[in-house]
Amino acid sequence: MKQASAGLISFLNGLGPTAQPLIADLLTIVQQDGTITRLTSAALNVQSKSLAISFSDSTVYTFLAGGVTFSRTRVSTKVGLEVGDMRLTLAIPPTATLEGVPWPQAVDQGALDAAVITLERAFMATWGVTTAGTEIIFKGYTGEAKVSRSTIDLQVRAGIAILANQMPRRLWQPACLHVLYDAGCALVKASFTVTGAVAAGSTVSVVHTGLTQADHYFELGVITFTSGVNVGLSRRVYQSLNASGAVSVVPPLPAAPATSDTFSIYPGCDKTQQTCVNKFANLAHFAGVPYVPVAEAAV
Repeated sequence: MKQASAGLISFLNGLGPTAQPLIADLLTIVQQDGTITRLTSAALNVQSKSLAISFSDSTVYTFLAGGVTFSRTRVSTKVGLEVGDMRLTLAIPPTATLEGVPWPQAVDQGALDAAVITLERAFMATWGVTTAGTEIIFKGYTGEAKVSRSTIDLQVRAGIAILANQMPRRLWQPACLHVLYDAGCALVKASFTVTGAVAAGSTVSVVHTGLTQADHYFELGVITFTSGVNVGLSRRVYQSLNASGAVSVVPPLPAAPATSDTFSIYPGCDKTQQTCVNKFANLAHFAGVPYVPVAEAAV
């Protein structure tokens, strides 16, 4: 059964027999890193409460109009375990950016992979402002994405699609099953995060630093810039070398960092027992089974 706030129910019940509320679609996109984008199909920005994050959230958010616009296919509501989906088309103006780069490039690099997308309908007495709340029309996870220069076509699959995942979740495998720094791993990210400043000669792909940790220590980790032209941007570390202090990042930054720009960085994990012991001293929480024989060796 669909849920609606008491304010929305009261608003609709209070309409006269011939009154027609103004209606707009509201779109909330929550990326895996927590970045939230809010858009509306209306011609004006809409100020509205939202059920996208929490049904108890009473904050009024701004849903933006006139920049990135969207259209969608029709959606249906069914009782049962049938997995529904929605096709969402985003029209991207040339100046619109996501994570500091044009939207098509960001999506092509995985910015919207497994993002949570919520489509809500807002009801208004006058354009632009609603305090009544919204009704959720569809909520799901991004699937296939088709990217062109000015449009992004997204498949959004209902959350019930998760039931198609293979169970049990924990498998017998050599690699650790935990996500680094999660509750199962038990390590605290802040304890391994260090700060530094950019050295001369850095490019959009290689950041020179004064870091002195061993070769490969920060690989698979994340570097986040805290000042300069790339402030707030994060990139994955695919190589770190002690001799030169060079940190190679993917995808490339939108602009080369300047000397003395500051950053924070923390190491990643390749899920092996050796890394768990030597880098993190965390064998007690290692969730792999490295001594399971491979199929070819079984007798």
